[in-house]
Amino acid sequence: MPFPVAGKLVSHTGPGLAIQESLYGFIMAMIFVNAAQAGILTFASNIRLAIVIFSMNFTWGVIDALVIILVGSLERKRDLLILERSRDNNDSKYRIMVKDDLSGTIVDAVREEDECRIIQQILASEVESDEELAKDRKDLYMAGVSSFVITVLAAVPVLIPILLIPDLRTALFTASALGATALFFVGYGMSRHIGANRWGMALMFMTIGWTVTVMATFMGG
Repeated sequence: MPFPVAGKLVSHTGPGLAIQESLYGFIMAMIFVNAAQAGILTFASNIRLAIVIFSMNFTWGVIDALVIILVGSLERKRDLLILERSRDNNDSKYRIMVKDDLSGTIVDAVREEDECRIIQQILASEVESDEELAKDRKDLYMAGVSSFVITVLAAVPVLIPILLIPDLRTALFTASALGATALFFVGYGMSRHIGANRWGMALMFMTIGWTVTVMATFMGG
């Protein structure tokens, strides 16, 4: 994937979701490659294997996109209700709800008194204008579409040798090698978005991807 395109996709999804979708896409594609190499599954031709891999990634890409858009829309509706109702009711349940929503974010790294101040500031803030809310909805749709694209593109390094190399055994070996290489470079490229060591991130990404793929292949993935 050209770096400008990759950067655009990551800008829509965020680094965390981009990494997640890349791993999902690779794992789903490589499950069939590993299963074919191990003799767990057999395919009449390379094209049949390619169709199965593409169909799996396409289907799960659509599912992920729909989940992201649906869940994101419901969460935004809930956020607006919290902001509206907290003005008329100083019930502590709204502070607890906002605190739960912020769990797992950078707010966890600040002092408790600062966290309480941030939560109170959120509850006291004004709701966005209709134009800004519309932009947020558009960004959410773009995140869903971009996650779909990432999931599908993750299968490309695997599909290319399967479609171009007639001998299936050689094609599967090449697909495994290209898949590992793609994982390495995805990890290397993503490291700059999260401030991690490039080589360490690349090796970790490749290792995790392969470990989970092998487990999924032989444990009913």
